[in-house]
Amino acid sequence: MSGAASGLSLRLLCRMLYDVAAARELADAVDPAHFRDADERQLFLALAHAVTEQYDVVSFCQHVRRETPRLADVLERVLAAGEAEQFPVTLARDLARSFLADGVRDLVVGAHQRLKSDPAPEIKADLERALAALDAASLDGRSYDDKHAMVRRVERWLDGEGTRGLSFGLAPLDRRVVPLLPGNLLVVGGSPGSGKSTVIRNFLRNWVSMGEHVALFSLEMGGDEQLPNLACMDGGLDYESYFRNTMSADDKAYLFRGVCAWRDEPRLTLNERGAATPEYILGAMKRYRAHGATVLIIDHMHRVTYSLDGQGEIRLAVAAFVRSLKSFAVDYQCIVVAGAQYTKRDATTEPHDDNLREAAQIAEEADRVLHVWRPRVAGQLNDAGVFRPTLGDRGLPILERDAPKTTPRLDLDPEHVYVKIGKQRIRPIGGTVIIPFNAMSGRMYDVREWDERATA
Repeated sequence: MSGAASGLSLRLLCRMLYDVAAARELADAVDPAHFRDADERQLFLALAHAVTEQYDVVSFCQHVRRETPRLADVLERVLAAGEAEQFPVTLARDLARSFLADGVRDLVVGAHQRLKSDPAPEIKADLERALAALDAASLDGRSYDDKHAMVRRVERWLDGEGTRGLSFGLAPLDRRVVPLLPGNLLVVGGSPGSGKSTVIRNFLRNWVSMGEHVALFSLEMGGDEQLPNLACMDGGLDYESYFRNTMSADDKAYLFRGVCAWRDEPRLTLNERGAATPEYILGAMKRYRAHGATVLIIDHMHRVTYSLDGQGEIRLAVAAFVRSLKSFAVDYQCIVVAGAQYTKRDATTEPHDDNLREAAQIAEEADRVLHVWRPRVAGQLNDAGVFRPTLGDRGLPILERDAPKTTPRLDLDPEHVYVKIGKQRIRPIGGTVIIPFNAMSGRMYDVREWDERATA
């Protein structure tokens, strides 16, 4: 067959592949004998058959590559002809995503064939690069200058449809803090041991119950710590007794059922990798976002493995990472939450935004900042030897700065979590929110829920 004839055949097949209406007409009008090349004829017949099934380009190409691999070469020539004809960019992107998926599949098959135990580092690296490319192809198709799309989002918001602000699920906090919106970066700060991970875990638990898909980069804890933590919150179990392995048989069975429930919860993705670089985290965030995650949590930023070129560069590295997290939230229309430690300070003194490590950049990029702290409060021991905070005129424990000199003693309050509200872009209101807390299970309670428990 001459080169000219082959070129015409490829253009005809290309037209059928990309234009369903044209494919219907050509399927009836063209004699298969026109295709002297057997593979081109076979592809024509496959397209003519697919017309009756309302095919799309991506699924058809995947079907051909999977069911009749001998036609892969001619399909590649048809796609090359389509590229020369400058077919729509969106179709080209979809095809690229399709072939990337096939490449990932081939890598996985190869890994199974070559490995007997743990994946070799080079195969893990290949898979990570392929997955990152696949997710980038999936997400980067969004137009960032489409004002009509922007107005449609505003319209859906005003009509009560589409994305709504995300509350924390704790009434005292929700009354004082503006709900989180897609594109927001929330920073939760605290001194070591102040309980910021526990607070973040409570937010996560509430958000999953609200129907959000949450992805957590644990960094500091493995999954065999995080999942039991969540199960203890659910069942009111003592986490320390799990850690010491002193639970009763009944509690162990109850805990394990809770752990399995979180394992099977499709709205939670848990990444336990400890040595995670900013590049790895951002790549995995793209993958999780492509799979439906709406809230992505990094706990903690100081545990990220930063590549440093010299002394004193940690500040610049953290600043660049925080900028990347904020940009990711905006570009991919999701909520990002990051735990941040303070510089050295007395853990019981009132925190401020400037206590955050690399404070200038973190506070500048964040949309909301919450500070978890453990102040000394005025109170006294009851008959059982339990410290009870003194209540002020608003029914709240009196903080150290407000404690009268005649108070019997100052101590840490074990039954409440103190959250100071830092920066808010929309509603600059500070102050401290005090939330009931079960130190045994690590669960924070809505005030109403706590009252119901007390009277049960």
